[in-house]
Amino acid sequence: MQDPSHRLSSESESNFLPNFAKNMSFSRRRREHLSSVQISQMEVVGTTMLCFPTDHSWFQGNINTEDDSSYSLFGDRLTSQENLDIIQSSTDCNFLHDDNNNTDEKGDETLVVNVKNEGITYKVTLTDHFTGLNYNLPEIRVHLDPKAAKFLTCSQDAQVDFNVEEVYRGQKADMMIQRQLGSSSLLGRKCLVYSGPISLIFNDTISLGKNWCL
Repeated sequence: MQDPSHRLSSESESNFLPNFAKNMSFSRRRREHLSSVQISQMEVVGTTMLCFPTDHSWFQGNINTEDDSSYSLFGDRLTSQENLDIIQSSTDCNFLHDDNNNTDEKGDETLVVNVKNEGITYKVTLTDHFTGLNYNLPEIRVHLDPKAAKFLTCSQDAQVDFNVEEVYRGQKADMMIQRQLGSSSLLGRKCLVYSGPISLIFNDTISLGKNWCL
């Protein structure tokens, strides 16, 4: 025998339903959504040591943070035409230049590298040693001079600040490469090594795939 209180409760609940809903059978439907994209901001702050060959065609180095995280940073120089295209589309950027001379104290060729007086542009990859993930940063333009290096970007998706505190050449550069980078292939190549604090802020785009709604 059915409990009258249970029957009364069921009847009371049904009175709150609209008339069209009382006669409707409900079923669970799934709707497929298109692939979605999530954009998150990444920030890496620490100290870096970057190694450049004499022709400045690339650079590589590492970043160590206060929480003991570590990253690798790689840059490949764009072609002259790719670099010029970026320069022409980024007229709102300001860059530092050394127009006084083009030799350093030892008479060596200066570290100033200008392409149309606008520095060199690199494609840059950041690798997280903990997760193994690679991040492709927007093109970063680099201006080098005998006493400082400026990493500059005109993209709204990235900001890079690198303040050079030390520049190593010759045997000192090889010593720092062996001690900090652990890359024997870079030894004896007359590389220039820059070290100092660095900050990278950039947008990371993650594809979330297809979402299903129940």
